[in-house]
Amino acid sequence: MRKKIIAGNWKMNLNPEEAMCILERSKMFPAESLPNTEIMFAVPALYAMMAENSLRETPHSVLVQDVSFQDDGAFTGEISVNMVKASGLQGALVAHSERREYHNENNISAGKKIKKLLDVDLVAVYCIGEKLESRKNKEEKQIVKTQLTEALSGFEVRNFDRLVIAYEPVWAIGTGEVATVEQISEMHHFIREELSKLFGAENAEKIRILYGGSMKPENALEIIQIQDVDGGLIGGASLKFDDFKSIILSSI
Repeated sequence: MRKKIIAGNWKMNLNPEEAMCILERSKMFPAESLPNTEIMFAVPALYAMMAENSLRETPHSVLVQDVSFQDDGAFTGEISVNMVKASGLQGALVAHSERREYHNENNISAGKKIKKLLDVDLVAVYCIGEKLESRKNKEEKQIVKTQLTEALSGFEVRNFDRLVIAYEPVWAIGTGEVATVEQISEMHHFIREELSKLFGAENAEKIRILYGGSMKPENALEIIQIQDVDGGLIGGASLKFDDFKSIILSSI
């Protein structure tokens, strides 16, 4: 059975005191309380070491929100996978829709980042999903298929537990809109099928697929119970611990 993942993506939010409050309160979930769920925090880079220090004695993971595919060099503002690894962090988000929209992230560069992360046994949470125009034009499956194949073809994955896909219908991120149960189920099943074509059915079954479009306490249980949904990548609801806690409890 695949472990669920509830991952909070803080984006560019929270001051240090607010961030530390959430981290400290998350300690109410020791490993034995969530045998089938992993908690992750994708934090601003400035908070990564603070988060790692706070959660070091817990089972929770700390991710950065982006990473470079370069090993080192004159790349001001970038963070290498070796820096992430050496700092005791557990991985990174890759190609979140906002990185694609505002920072020219594409499937090819995303694939390079994923390979670098997996090569050093870090978690890569690869974000995919269609815009509203593509959904209206019934192009969503082709968009998602291209995002998967262009990024994930051509390299060997050793540990499929560390490759995580986050399906984010872009039109549902931060808008309060949520895809229907039928839409989520259909797309997650489609993603699993495409992963099977890339890596074989047995390996595809090990890859967690998260839903990442305005999940909140009111809808979390219904979404998490959908077949092939292995948890959520949570944005706004991860900024208030009580809301985040409710979503975590929905995963049990």
